[in-house]
Amino acid sequence: MGFLLLANAETSVLHESFDGTIGGDNGASWFDANKWKASGSLVPTKDDMVWIDEPNTYLAIDETSEAARVAELIIGRTSSSDALNSVHLDMLEGTKLEVGKDMTIGALEGSDGTVYAQDGAEIEIEGQLSVGSDEGGNGILVLQGSARVTAKKLVIGNNDEGGSRIVMDDNSVLRIRGNKVAAVGNMISNGLIVALSANKAGATKKIFDVRKVSGKTVVKVVDDDPSADPDDCKDRALRYKKRRRRNCSWVGKKRNKRCKLEWKSETLGDWCPVTCNVCTPDNNDACEDQTDLKFLNNASKNCEWVAEKTTGKRCKKAWKGTTLATFCPKTCGAC
Repeated sequence: MGFLLLANAETSVLHESFDGTIGGDNGASWFDANKWKASGSLVPTKDDMVWIDEPNTYLAIDETSEAARVAELIIGRTSSSDALNSVHLDMLEGTKLEVGKDMTIGALEGSDGTVYAQDGAEIEIEGQLSVGSDEGGNGILVLQGSARVTAKKLVIGNNDEGGSRIVMDDNSVLRIRGNKVAAVGNMISNGLIVALSANKAGATKKIFDVRKVSGKTVVKVVDDDPSADPDDCKDRALRYKKRRRRNCSWVGKKRNKRCKLEWKSETLGDWCPVTCNVCTPDNNDACEDQTDLKFLNNASKNCEWVAEKTTGKRCKKAWKGTTLATFCPKTCGAC
């Protein structure tokens, strides 16, 4: 039987004994009130602090109909949760965890914790995400498939054990509020953030794409393509909620509201960075019309055609998920 400390954030009363073990056959659901015996068989709420600490403790967030919510979460707090008897939090596909303050995986010296987020799982942290610590805590966060994490701050402990890290799958997303591009780049260089496919035989070489988007530092795993265009400040072919007309041109009509909407784990500002003023193309040819425009697949309808008459109207026409002004910025006075 695992041992778990649960403290109410307002009264700081400690509660103990969570009945969930690694390899156990009696279940270990976060939402099973009977497992939380120390707290009167009550599932933790957004006001509670949860410290998963004792060896061989296992907990599963397994409901997609509701989010697991806590004020603070620690997975592996002391040396009771060592490497041989680590504690483990498993988030099943499509589940969600909301942490009102900080989340720590492997806190104090000798502690060891693991969080495994399966495809589609989502973790929202209002405060700091700490994976391991410089004091000797070891933590691992695995993001499988399209799992994603958002936090205000990120710290990955670089202690003597050297085991703390975030492991990201190809479609996973890590978001940190603010411009933390340089700091995240250092973490990647030091092996604290790694690609899940890095050790797979025959796998396509992967690199990390780290950039500031809509006020957040966004981290993704992408193919290492030397031929790729280094200028990524371009609107993409968007079909919001699979609606053909809901493209970047549609976003631009109500930019302040629509750029914040999300689609396929990204904001529409990520899909339409030019439209949403997230970035400005910085290559030398940014204010030059494209020569390969074929509006409606008609070779005669190029940027010269846009300039012939009713230019203002034609610049607003939608094509391939954006407006003709994107193809003809010089003609349309868009730069």
